[in-house]
Parts: sequence; C-alpha cells; structure tokens
Amino acid sequence: KTYTLGILQQVEYQTLRRLPRTGSILFTIRTMSDPLPVLEGGNDEELKVKGALAAGCMTASIRSLSPHMRCYKGLRDGNSVDALLDYLDHIVISASDKSNSDNLPVQGVEPHPLS
Repeated sequence: KTYTLGILQQVEYQTLRRLPRTGSILFTIRTMSDPLPVLEGGNDEELKVKGALAAGCMTASIRSLSPHMRCYKGLRDGNSVDALLDYLDHIVISASDKSNSDNLPVQGVEPHPLS
C-alpha cells in the first residue's frame, strides 16, 4: 500500500521558568513541525523504532479524542482520519515486523486491536 499524506506533525514543548533576579515566571512555547513520514525512520533502525513508538502514541491519542476535540484539532473529515490512523498503524506494524525478524523486542509498539 502506498501512502501519500501531505500532513505535518507538530509538537509543542511548554515550559515555566522562574527568573532568578526578579522572581517572575516566564512561560515559553517551542513548536516543531516535521512531515509525517519522518516517523518511518528511513534506513536508520533506531529511528524506525522511535518513530513506531511515536506513531503508536499518536494513534492512541487520536482514537481517544472526543468528536469535539477531533474537530478542534482539525480532524474533521472521517475518511482523512481513517487514512491517517491506517498510515500510523502501518508504521507501527512495519517496525514490529522488522524487530521480530531480528529477534529484537520493541516494547510498547502494538497496533490498535481494531485495525
């Protein structure tokens, strides 16, 4: 199956820091965006495992969203969401298959049971 999703993954890191001189609190947000296929890991086996772990977390998160939160996050089209979840499951399964053929454990990487 070929996947051609023009989707970016976006991750935000939010921090609170107390400034030493004034005692004020500084709130920062660092946002990073990458094309979703970065999760496939290319030819790097370690990156494939890390990508599969991230893909598994993403699928669990998306599946647990209420319809209202899906809409808020821009996941309105059911067909697109299904394609996205199918793609993420593919990443997880591919990494699991590869690690099993090499007799390497990939802990925490399991496709959704209803996929």
